[in-house]
Amino acid sequence: MAQCDAGYPARWHDLLNELRQKDGYLQSVLQTRETALMAAGWNIADFLRPGEQKPSRKAVKRAARVREIVSGIRGMSRAIAHLSDATYKGYSVVEIIYGDVDGTPVPVALEPVAGRRFSFGEDGRLRFFDDGGQQWPGWDFQAELPHKFIVHAPRVNGDVLPREGIGRVLSWYCAFRSWGWRDWLLFAELFGKPITRVQYDRSAVGTDDQYLAEEIANELTGTNRAVHPDSIQVFVEWAKSTGSGGESPCSAIIDRAGIEMALATIGQQLTTSGASGGLGGNGDVRDLVRKDILASDDVQLSETLRDQLIGTIYDFEYGDRNDLAYWTFNTAGAGNTKALLEAMSEGAGLGMRIPVSHAHDVTGWPQAAEGEPALGDTAPATVAATPQIPPQAPP
Repeated sequence: MAQCDAGYPARWHDLLNELRQKDGYLQSVLQTRETALMAAGWNIADFLRPGEQKPSRKAVKRAARVREIVSGIRGMSRAIAHLSDATYKGYSVVEIIYGDVDGTPVPVALEPVAGRRFSFGEDGRLRFFDDGGQQWPGWDFQAELPHKFIVHAPRVNGDVLPREGIGRVLSWYCAFRSWGWRDWLLFAELFGKPITRVQYDRSAVGTDDQYLAEEIANELTGTNRAVHPDSIQVFVEWAKSTGSGGESPCSAIIDRAGIEMALATIGQQLTTSGASGGLGGNGDVRDLVRKDILASDDVQLSETLRDQLIGTIYDFEYGDRNDLAYWTFNTAGAGNTKALLEAMSEGAGLGMRIPVSHAHDVTGWPQAAEGEPALGDTAPATVAATPQIPPQAPP
């Protein structure tokens, strides 16, 4: 962390990668958030001027050309996943590989670049800097080659770029979990085995019995069996329970750190617990990430790709960025809220047991607190008063 603050993030990025490879829970929650956009799918929309009902012919034609080029780019999905990693590390960089089509440079592939190959200048700007003999702060690659790289640096915690990303908070909880596992294994090593005690009476036996007692103790440790004379007593004792059930507090530390990691990454922890079936147990992966967080990731990455990929194509194809098409992710799902609720209602009528919490996640509507009036509450039935007609007198 200190080296990253000083402008050298190489070892910090190495550590963040190592944490993902060592902690399965951290990998799970990060992957859930990062793959949410990929699972949603992406689209390139025509530019529409404010107040207009439909895009111009020029905007439609340009957007169609961009879709044609982007559909042929190799490594697009991998590049999107790599750029999404900026939420964790603070920034991610992808190199644009060009080909020549009728004398015009056209992006044909996207290649992720390792974050450890960069540094920060005194102005906080990202520079290219590795062990190739360059002088600090490195090469301002964005200024020298403005169409060669895509740099995604989302606003996550609002700090300066060297301190951006949720990796700062997740690294601490990952460390606590690692320490918890270490102590738990040590606890099991010390108290998960019986204590073997061999006793003999010095006043009644000779030194040979002492040597025999030591051999018996060593033999029991490896084979759990021994032959001994009556002059030697062998005891096998299990550790006594102490405290609250004799259990180590490590489990609670590990679980609590996991909850904090889930809250910081995907905004909730219910879908990561065993009670709800674990990750993937509640349907679409997009439902595991809180809607506002997913929308924020959508807006920020879409803006980066619109400016640095679609804008680059416009610069080479048209020489300007007029009627610049939009990059969007389909985070709204397959249909609108009404359609989703109607589908769930129909499924419930067929006997499907759909969790109410899932309906709240899909719609983004908050769940009413206990005792709080809610629209779903059953209203008291009101019976219309039937007018009483007096009986007619007999003629």
